[in-house]
Amino acid sequence: MKAMPLSTAAPQAPHKKAPTAPSAPKIIFRTDGRSETLSLAAGESLLYVFFTQHVGGATNATAGTPTPVAPATAAVGDAKDQELKFILQGRQAHIEVIGIDVARTGAAKVKLTIEHAQGDTRSQAQVKSVLGGNAHGEVHGLIKIDKGADGSDAYFAHRTLLLANAAGKEQPHNHTVPALEIEANEVKAGHASTTGTFDIMDIFYLLTRGLSEEQAQQLVLEGFVLSALEKIADVTTREQAIKAAETRLAQLQEIR
Repeated sequence: MKAMPLSTAAPQAPHKKAPTAPSAPKIIFRTDGRSETLSLAAGESLLYVFFTQHVGGATNATAGTPTPVAPATAAVGDAKDQELKFILQGRQAHIEVIGIDVARTGAAKVKLTIEHAQGDTRSQAQVKSVLGGNAHGEVHGLIKIDKGADGSDAYFAHRTLLLANAAGKEQPHNHTVPALEIEANEVKAGHASTTGTFDIMDIFYLLTRGLSEEQAQQLVLEGFVLSALEKIADVTTREQAIKAAETRLAQLQEIR
């Protein structure tokens, strides 16, 4: 029997499936002050943007117009808690939370919890507050990393700008309660909180550029709040969020 010649063709490498490109994050934009709990499966990504609702003089979050309520000072204890909980249940899950709290009256209380139930998950949460008049705000930020969720990376920050009133008048008030509950090893977790008023040097510089004091303050306010929103990649969500923020900031300045 005649022998068949061996093939001289180069051996074929085993077929490998190309890695799946990460999908764009799901986006949720809330302006109604609702509470909710959401879970993320393996590989899921979520951008969650929310605006608070103040009781006792809130701004209508949908239309951006003042809610007709009797003027009254509301303590934080009078506010209905807005509870937001996010559970990262699968590896490679990622969430980014952006919260905006702008008010001149009333009270708001936010309880934000991010739980890392699996390892190799990431979360970033930031809340920006601008409070004037007699507004009261309270933000609780809890990062919880469960046992075995090694490789988790989490961060929470709350930045507040208070607009001081004339001496003798009630002042706006803010309270931040950050917390960490970590039961895993090899994780990154942190939190930060700052509260302040206008930076005199920033205002002075803008005055030297020809702006009035009111214009300078408005520009600083916009920069403080919008810096958290301008990085939103989705154009529609970014424009909606910026418009909502600008409406509230304009109303805030009307009575100053």
